[in-house]
Amino acid sequence: MKNYKKLILVILLILISIPFFFYAIYLYNPHSLNFIIRKFPKEFLYYGKKTIFYKIPILIKESKYYSSLKISYDILKSEIEKKDIELLEIKHKIGLNSNSEFLPKTQFIKLNFEELKLMDLDFEINRNWKYKSSKFYIESIDNIIFIVSLRGSTFYFDLDGFKFSDINSLNQLNIKNNLPYLISTMDTLYFKEYLYISFALREDNCTTFNIYRAKFNLEFLKFEKFYNNPKCSAQPGGRMAIYRQNTRDQLLVTMPGSYKNQLKYAIIYSIDIESKEGEIISEGHRESQGLLVTKDNIILQTEHGPKGGDEINKIIKGGNYGWPLASYGERYGEQAYFKENFYEKNHKKNNYIEPIYAFVPSIAISQIITIENKFSPKWKDNFLITSLRDRSIYRVIFDTDYTKVVSMEKIYIGKRIRDVAYNSAYNFFIFALEDEKGSLGFLWPFNLQSN
Repeated sequence: MKNYKKLILVILLILISIPFFFYAIYLYNPHSLNFIIRKFPKEFLYYGKKTIFYKIPILIKESKYYSSLKISYDILKSEIEKKDIELLEIKHKIGLNSNSEFLPKTQFIKLNFEELKLMDLDFEINRNWKYKSSKFYIESIDNIIFIVSLRGSTFYFDLDGFKFSDINSLNQLNIKNNLPYLISTMDTLYFKEYLYISFALREDNCTTFNIYRAKFNLEFLKFEKFYNNPKCSAQPGGRMAIYRQNTRDQLLVTMPGSYKNQLKYAIIYSIDIESKEGEIISEGHRESQGLLVTKDNIILQTEHGPKGGDEINKIIKGGNYGWPLASYGERYGEQAYFKENFYEKNHKKNNYIEPIYAFVPSIAISQIITIENKFSPKWKDNFLITSLRDRSIYRVIFDTDYTKVVSMEKIYIGKRIRDVAYNSAYNFFIFALEDEKGSLGFLWPFNLQSN
């Protein structure tokens, strides 16, 4: 019985293989089968040609094609998965989470962003952090974008007839001025037709803090001394804002303070615009980088911490903010990993004012600005905070009393951002991007016409 089954199986295999055998011979030499073909009826040959010998090669080709498609799909799927992983790794490296978006997208609105390269800025190399930059500060004055470089060169762009499509056609124009030689600019501020510039000036081995002002003019800026602190100090600061106190306009400025435990600390100082009388508003700051007075006359300040501990502060008159004794950061180097904290952490417990928010790790925080409600209804009553090392902007929402951060969205720009201004006429933000030779960054809502 077993032998019988084997015989049937062999016969079936032979019968099945015969057509393929002859077809293989035919493919090799079509004329070699002519003597056999003549013996078969034409109807049989026609049927075989239209079925077995015609469809089988097509089926084989289709099988190969679909197989290759399946392989291509699997390869493509694998590559997409790899790219998704790479994107997550990139987001992780720049401090974004997996749900973060890249421009032009943000969480709730789309934004346009474009750069305009600048010329003739002062170029420097930071010896500590090994980066190249062109530090400068900006003001938006009606239809003018004003720029002052690190060493006091002044420029402007005229936005008359401005179109977003013509950003790279804007002309950078020079304004002559009489500022001292080789100053280190710290900020610029426009208020009631006057342009204020704060800077450090080194003379006779002494670095002093100064504020000059000039009636704004595009031909020549004739500066005169507004304020001078004769103490020798290289403490960073210099941010300025206008504050209303007892119906009088005050110029707020972050500036060098004094020493405690052989460490420097900074203060926020108020100078009456008319009388030039001054008083200390707050102390215990490290390196102030941003200063803002809100529409409801609340003072907000940003400052660099040591290793970690960059702060956003609500400034209260007479307040002490803890430096150099309290910080949510630690000392640089191996001391950061010592068992005991070098700085006190709980500010309130030590009779200091707690920051609204402390960044750990640090972002190298810089300026803070109000987002005008006109910019986007989705960003109503929000604020923008810029950063240097983090190369990002942060959209921030505070509670009504400015005691805590309710929400914060990080938006990656990819450049060190020293300063920011807002142009109401054309509804865009301007960023001072200081990488390499420097550029202006323009940020505007996606729905604005870009013609």
